[in-house]
This record gives sequence, C-alpha cells and structure tokens, in this order.
Amino acid sequence: MHFAIDTPNFGDYADPRLLTELAREAEDAGWDGFFLWDHIGAGWPYPVGDPWVQLAAMAMTTERINLVRRLHHFHGAAPGNSRGKL
Repeated sequence: MHFAIDTPNFGDYADPRLLTELAREAEDAGWDGFFLWDHIGAGWPYPVGDPWVQLAAMAMTTERINLVRRLHHFHGAAPGNSRGKL
C-alpha cells in the first residue's frame, strides 16, 4: 500500500453515506487504502458512527480499495500493551 485516506468516524464523518462517497472517489482516483478511525466517544457533543457499519457500507460500493479500521490505544497505556492497562 502506497497511498491511503485517513478519516475519523465522528462529526460530519459519522454519516456512512458520506464515507461511501469518499471511498468510491478515493478508489476511482487510484488510492490504495481507506483508514477509518475507531472511536467510541461516549458523551461527545457530536455524532459518532459505528466503524463496522461504516466499513460495511463502504465495502458495498467499492471493489479494490483496502478498507482498514484504525485502532487507537488508550491514553496512558504502556506501548505494546494491547489490553490498555494503565
């Protein structure tokens, strides 16, 4: 993979319709991948989308582009600690 788009899953990007449009445009433009953040955002003042629903919608409208759920580690977690223990 050489070139990829990286977007959040909240705010305007919580809408799967917008993400499917962006994924189609990225694929048509020759991009290799589309990274989507994986935030839960409980209590945030703006909409947060379910990354699995968003990626499924994107997969239904694309053929070649790599769709990737980008995980974020817990703040304060030791590097390499996948459980996020503080």
